[in-house]
Amino acid sequence: MKLLLCFLITLSFLPLFSQNDTMPDNRLVFSGYADFYFQRVFHEKQPRNLASFTNNFRRNNGFGVNLALLKASWQSNKVKLNMGLMSGHYPLLNFQDESPLFQHIYEANFKVDFTQKLSVEAGVLPSHIGMESPIAKNCWNLSRSLLAENSPYSETGVKLNYQPNEMLTISALGLNGWQVIGDYGQNAFGSQIQFRPNDRWLLNFSTFYGKYYWRDDLEPRLFLNFYATYRPVDWLNLALLADFGSQTEENDALTWQGYALLGQVNPNGKWTGGFRVERFVDEHEVLIGALKIDGVHVNGAAVNLDWKPFEHFAWRLELRSYRSDAVLFVYSDVRGKSQTSFLSAMMVDF
Repeated sequence: MKLLLCFLITLSFLPLFSQNDTMPDNRLVFSGYADFYFQRVFHEKQPRNLASFTNNFRRNNGFGVNLALLKASWQSNKVKLNMGLMSGHYPLLNFQDESPLFQHIYEANFKVDFTQKLSVEAGVLPSHIGMESPIAKNCWNLSRSLLAENSPYSETGVKLNYQPNEMLTISALGLNGWQVIGDYGQNAFGSQIQFRPNDRWLLNFSTFYGKYYWRDDLEPRLFLNFYATYRPVDWLNLALLADFGSQTEENDALTWQGYALLGQVNPNGKWTGGFRVERFVDEHEVLIGALKIDGVHVNGAAVNLDWKPFEHFAWRLELRSYRSDAVLFVYSDVRGKSQTSFLSAMMVDF
């Protein structure tokens, strides 16, 4: 009820902006999205959540809603406002340390274009790190890579953008911390550089540096993200992803890194295929450390087939497998070094 009240109050203020703006095309636009999924892990017969290092599609041997989103946007020639509320397994798992009210905020931000080259964004924003998002229909694969699952999907703060030309965009950010909405004393800074030499290439480099509560102490965290996308032909997309992180503990630097290769094949408008191969190494168990196994080394692979028979609906199937150098996966009666699952999801939007 509180979330609905906040949403309605926000909408009530939007027409006030349009009354003072002379642009004839000011409008309030509503949009929505939901995905309904079923997952079966071949090693596990009991219904339960999967490994804690993923935040999407965690339920096993059962049905669930990963993300249900309702969004309102208003835009003029210089200003854009966004407000989105969400529910489902994704927000409950990804924002479990936030207050119950903040857990359901997908985004709440505005953007002001001062000139054609300079703009500012502020509020709860999509993350400037990585190319994957919580909305599965916008991602090349149904599930997310381990790199995406272990880095922020959203952030709260201010983002200053400078675009000297159509090929280059440079951004600087001041943030509340590592994927936090509330102010917990974890102030951080970030940067992003995007370069598009032509319509087939995109190069991105993002950074994060700030304080993070690590084992009850507020310690510095450094994170670097790089990805490149390439479209060699109109029906094929390729992407290379790389992450590097360092968490300070007293005078030591505890590091992790991840790499992934993604592909998407789209021979026609109704059928799409995709694949992903990846490796994630968390030697000091900074992000994946619940089992205390003296270092995490995980290889993963996924293939998916998508069917879009008409607009606003998609049905996606995926086969995904992980293999670890150590005993990482916990089942109801045994532990293992591998995990293979089948995932199916139906998605609608408007």
